[in-house]
Amino acid sequence: MSRLAERGPPSSPERSRDETAPTPAAQDASPIRRHPGDVVRVVVGGVILAVSAAIAAAERVSTFERDLFRLVDHLPSVLEIPIIGVVQAGAVGAVPVCAAVALAARRPRLARDLAVSGTATWLLAKVVKEIVSRAGPDALLSGVILPDDTQPGT
Repeated sequence: MSRLAERGPPSSPERSRDETAPTPAAQDASPIRRHPGDVVRVVVGGVILAVSAAIAAAERVSTFERDLFRLVDHLPSVLEIPIIGVVQAGAVGAVPVCAAVALAARRPRLARDLAVSGTATWLLAKVVKEIVSRAGPDALLSGVILPDDTQPGT
């Protein structure tokens, strides 16, 4: 008798769950395998961080940087709320919110990865900000008016 006949057809009730797919508990116990591109992404991100820090540490503001700031600063006020949303996505409060959404979607590994990487990134940003210690736009450019609720160093 063939092996297929011994086990029965794939849809037969005789076939056990173990033969069809791993259980969710078995999936959670499997080792974590990262995509090889993850290393490339981390290296590229580190290079971008180092170059950005070197540019920010310079005493002068480049023409490109000044023009880009003025372009964004003079956008219509109707875009203020979406821009604030993007800025706040980098705030520490975004980390638990994203992790909670992943948990609600029953993605515990993703929630863990978001919590760990988001917290580490936020802390690294604080360290880099202290190392670079660049003045705000109001000190570097003329004619900049910051909103009342913006405090230097926050």
